[in-house]
Amino acid sequence: VSFYTVARRRGFGKKELFDMMKTGAKRGLIVVKIFILIGLLTGLWRSGGVITFFVYHGIRLIPPGWFILAGFGLTCLLGYALGTSFGITGTVGVILMTLARSGGVPPAIMAGVVLSGAYFGDRTGPASSCANLVATVTGTDLYGNLRAMLKSSVVPMAACFALYGVLSPRYPLAAGEGGLITLMEQNFSMSLWCALP
Repeated sequence: VSFYTVARRRGFGKKELFDMMKTGAKRGLIVVKIFILIGLLTGLWRSGGVITFFVYHGIRLIPPGWFILAGFGLTCLLGYALGTSFGITGTVGVILMTLARSGGVPPAIMAGVVLSGAYFGDRTGPASSCANLVATVTGTDLYGNLRAMLKSSVVPMAACFALYGVLSPRYPLAAGEGGLITLMEQNFSMSLWCALP
């Protein structure tokens, strides 16, 4: 209402404002498409057993003293590939938080790891809904914007890698989560087919 009022005071007609609104809405639809695809992916991962599969193998494969650093690297890589903070926190974030809770890693640290990596991906990934929306609405080059954001990410990324590199050996993932592994083996299929989605 306030934008409409200001625009009317500046001399824009009702039809002109409606056309502007229609054009802006069309440009913004790319974000809705990306959210739908990420929602489908997240639902597919949950129903297909992908999260359980990765929790199971994560407990067995990630070296305990590298868990926090590996989690940050993983969220950064997947965040960059998927370009969505919601998708990362809803899939890989759930996996890492489950591993952290079951392995005695402080949840607050792991939450910081997940959000840091998700933010990096949402900020620099070519499929990022935010980056695509900004490029579409402003009429700028998506990849030029991403290069600029990637340059400004170097120092925070280095700081995060250093911090998580120090915290990883200090808070290792507790070994011997046999009860959790046994429970997963009894109730879920751990076939490689689970990783397909």
